[in-house]
Amino acid sequence: MTNLNELLITTNYHCVDRFPFWSPGGTKIVFESSRDSNKKVYVIKLD
Repeated sequence: MTNLNELLITTNYHCVDRFPFWSPGGTKIVFESSRDSNKKVYVIKLD
């Protein structure tokens, strides 16, 4: 997948996850989330 518009981030949290980006090496996805009522940046390693 090269188009992040096709990406759907699913979590067990009731929050807004948005602005996904590939890491420079293409092994992780970085996104903003409003978990715990605070906006933070999260990094997910792709397996």
